[in-house]
Amino acid sequence: MKFVVMPNKSKDKDYRITKQILVLLKDLNQEAYVLTEDARIMDEQVIGIDFGNVINMDVVVVIGGDGTILSTARKVARYQVPLLGVNLGRLGFLAEVEIDNLRESFEKIINNNYEIDERMMLSITSKQERKVQSHIALNDVVVTKGAFSRMVDLHIYINDRFIDTFTADGVIVSSPTGSTAYNLSAGGPILNPSNEMMVITPICPHSLYIRSIVLSSQDKIRIIIGSNTQQRDSEIMLTIDGQRGFEVGYKDEIVITKAKETAKLIKTTDNNFYDILREKMLR
Repeated sequence: MKFVVMPNKSKDKDYRITKQILVLLKDLNQEAYVLTEDARIMDEQVIGIDFGNVINMDVVVVIGGDGTILSTARKVARYQVPLLGVNLGRLGFLAEVEIDNLRESFEKIINNNYEIDERMMLSITSKQERKVQSHIALNDVVVTKGAFSRMVDLHIYINDRFIDTFTADGVIVSSPTGSTAYNLSAGGPILNPSNEMMVITPICPHSLYIRSIVLSSQDKIRIIIGSNTQQRDSEIMLTIDGQRGFEVGYKDEIVITKAKETAKLIKTTDNNFYDILREKMLR
């Protein structure tokens, strides 16, 4: 099998874990690569590949935590290559394997003794005057006011039917995977990640009746930035997975649907979502 190892350079600064994994895969008679940029820095006898060649890999090994997996999942989504998350962070929902279990996990993958946990992703199109941008997210899409801005008016449409105007600090549109992230902190519901649905959750709404709305994955959500943002001190941000941010403004539109791509996460353990949820919530 062909493996490409992608580390979080801030967590594996000296590539110690990356080198350990490369040696382990070689010992198991597997082909192991890193990206060209990492190969140059490591300056050792490792084989580097260009990012476009990820499509020819069987497994992407992601070293870091949930945040690293989120960013990598967006990058490789178009290639639909499965990811194995190696946890270097705190207990998370996405990182599957601990360092101590690496050999066992690789042996299971090599022997085809694993499952693919396929996660729904979100497709986002932002329309700003004549400029149109497309994005993809695994966790969530957030439209929120800046630190010193007043509340914003967000006109919410579902399948092109007007639902309501949220006067709030912002709004979160979450996938089931992202329901335990910002959505949960804002009072939204927890969704089992095996489901295909979306949830809209307002952030600090200026109303007692506005609550989360759970939608089918076949629905289309459209958010139009309202007139409050005409004020000069208003700064509105569109954020993807809490990692990529873009400024938006009055009359801009954000359209969110189920993406055709999915995140394919390799499972080699019997970790259960509800067990992880209970353990994480008790910490």
